[in-house]
Amino acid sequence: MKFKSEKEKLLRALAVAQKATGNAGTLPVLENVFLSAEGQSVEVSATNLEMAITTSFEAKIQNEGKITVPAKTLLSWISLADGDEIAVEKTDGESLFLKTKSAKTKIKGLSADEFPALPMVEKQNAFQISQKDFKKAISKVIFAAAVSGTRPVLSGIFLWSDAENLYFVGTDSYRLSEKKVALAAPPTEKISCIVPAKTLNELERLLSDDGEMEIIFSKNQILFLFDGVRLVSRLIDGQFPNYQQILPKSFKNEIAVDRRAFIQTVKRVGIFARENNNNLKIHFSEKTATITTDATEIGSEESTLEIQNSNGENEIALNAQFLLDALLVISGEKVVFKLGESLAPVLLSTPDDPDFRHLIMPLKN
Repeated sequence: MKFKSEKEKLLRALAVAQKATGNAGTLPVLENVFLSAEGQSVEVSATNLEMAITTSFEAKIQNEGKITVPAKTLLSWISLADGDEIAVEKTDGESLFLKTKSAKTKIKGLSADEFPALPMVEKQNAFQISQKDFKKAISKVIFAAAVSGTRPVLSGIFLWSDAENLYFVGTDSYRLSEKKVALAAPPTEKISCIVPAKTLNELERLLSDDGEMEIIFSKNQILFLFDGVRLVSRLIDGQFPNYQQILPKSFKNEIAVDRRAFIQTVKRVGIFARENNNNLKIHFSEKTATITTDATEIGSEESTLEIQNSNGENEIALNAQFLLDALLVISGEKVVFKLGESLAPVLLSTPDDPDFRHLIMPLKN
């Protein structure tokens, strides 16, 4: 393998692919990127066996060939290399020789034969959606997914569709976020699958605010195609909870609060709530909301905010960090609290984004 490449093209491809590298463990090649020079382009791939990313760039190919090299080492060296062009050549068995105007280096690699075969997705269902809409939807729900693997289905984002919309749902059983996105054209078949949150977290970083993306489904895998990038991931096997059963159908009170002011208050009171298992209390009257936490060893605080539309008094206790997480992803000037009985789930929404809603389970006072 021998080729010359613009530094920026090579750097960009490596930065994209390396997001799918894994820990070496018993398979050291998982820390490597796979380079394949063929025709007029170089393909760069990486996988952690759960997710794989492939992208490519045009280069001046002199000899075709393949090799795998440590992703972090290669990316770090390329980012610090001088000049606009880099000469790359496989030499001395399984080593990569790199040359610029003022530098020569050799990075030891592994045989391309050791690299795992990348998964192929048999197209059973597909649709297109704007990258911007998909990226925004991920950001609205991913924080609510479970971090622990105790219940694997909760460590992913549930995607499902009806005739017109795609729904994104994340929950850790204590809170739940749902975002609805209108589809220009319906998918081949209705969608119902669970995508690992880790996959979507990396995907969100790669998506842009322009252009479309194609999503292809098979029984056990999902494939995202956009901007010359191919990202394939396994799907989580299992049944996502029927979350619609727990969504409240009616409320005793709906209260509008200035979102920015509420965020600042929750952050401030949260300093003390952290010493009290994040227990934060909110008392809603007809015109104000009083936010407090029980006195702790480091102190306490009581803050009052003006509210709108309240038709009575309510008091709830919420996890301060969960509440803050939700407030930070809600877009708009106002956040609306929809309240039922004292221990009923609290629904948060905003008039500026009617397709988003967030549910928080209250704490016992």
